[in-house]
Amino acid sequence: MWVFSAGPSESTSEFKWLTSLEEAVEEASAQGKLVLIDFYAEWCGPCKLMDDEVYTDPDVRTFLSEKFVCVKVNVDENPGLAREYNVAFIPTVVVLTPSGVELGRIVGYLPPDNFISELSGIISQS
Repeated sequence: MWVFSAGPSESTSEFKWLTSLEEAVEEASAQGKLVLIDFYAEWCGPCKLMDDEVYTDPDVRTFLSEKFVCVKVNVDENPGLAREYNVAFIPTVVVLTPSGVELGRIVGYLPPDNFISELSGIISQS
């Protein structure tokens, strides 16, 4: 018996990272979504774990694509933005409304299920 898979779901394939916070805010406003900022650095071990284990997880990708417009901010390349959002440790994920109001943040590595749970909690409190 042969089983064929159509590949990733449409919402998973739609997941993308932006590199401009301004663009993310515009898209979030137009789409009625929240903004998720992932503050990271190339040398950061836990940041790499987030990239390798969390952001590649199909459930996480689907959840993010449905609820957020996501932007990655390298703290070494954008120290002013990191200061503006009081990022003291990385990885730090900040959730904003399209108008720029911070709803919550996650500091440090979380496995996929915990990451979705924490983000869901932030959304439900907004």
